[in-house]
Amino acid sequence: MASTIKPDNGQLIIKSIKDLDLNALSSADASLHVQGGGWVGGNLYVAGTLVANGDVITLGNASGSVTFNANVDSDVVPSTTATYDLGDATKVLNNYIFNQ
Repeated sequence: MASTIKPDNGQLIIKSIKDLDLNALSSADASLHVQGGGWVGGNLYVAGTLVANGDVITLGNASGSVTFNANVDSDVVPSTTATYDLGDATKVLNNYIFNQ
């Protein structure tokens, strides 16, 4: 099925990446700008740098996990003092060192 644009509700529906032909576009023309929200129904892969510039970023759910395959290059600071833990009684961190 081909991609469709529904101007009445502002949707662009891409059914398959085979529908996209960006070969003739320059890198400046191939930029994607989305004003408003976006939703991805499957996996999202980013080959370059991902910058999430918002007030709240939510990752995963109660049964999911977050995997870091790189170093954390900033401080991890809680929003409220002495409220959040790293690990718990059954899932403890290994070899953690905190400077007091």
